[in-house]
Formats: sequence, C-alpha cells, structure tokens
Amino acid sequence: MALNESGEMVAGALADLLGLAPSTMARFLDRLATRGLVTRRSEGRLAMAAITDQGRAMMPDLQVVWKRLLAAYCDLYRPEVARDLNMRIAAANRSLDG
Repeated sequence: MALNESGEMVAGALADLLGLAPSTMARFLDRLATRGLVTRRSEGRLAMAAITDQGRAMMPDLQVVWKRLLAAYCDLYRPEVARDLNMRIAAANRSLDG
C-alpha cells in the first residue's frame, strides 16, 4: 500500500517502513516483480521499487483483505497488546535477518 501512495520508493526505505530487513524486502520485491505487481530498478547505489498498473489494480481487494485481517487481529488482542506484539515480531524479524 505504501507504493500505491508514493508510486516509487527506495527499497531500503520501504523495508524500514514495514519493519523488515533489507534482505527480506528484496525477496518480497523479487516475488512481486515476478508476478508483474512491481518493477525494480537501480539508481546509483539505490534499489528502487515502483508499483505497476497491475499491482495498482489489486489495491481495492488488498485493502479489503487488510481491513479484515486487522479487525481479526484486534479482536484477539487488546490494542496495546497488539501493538506490543507487532513491535516484538518486527524486532525478532530484524534480529534474524540482521
């Protein structure tokens, strides 16, 4: 959804935004690019990612799924517990990829 809003981002900034290690982000972007949902290019030392028209067309469905997932997640946990758990998962992911 971040790429839908900005159009194109530095892959490392996208990884930071999502709380992912750059290597994990690269793998996700590779998979999305294989499916034609994003494009990747280099700009000097920066890896850039941009959403494609095909990826943009999926956004309404993705937003519905995301809202359902978020609602189910919040039903399971109090909001402060859900935030804490999310931060711990992101930290664990960074340490594993680190």
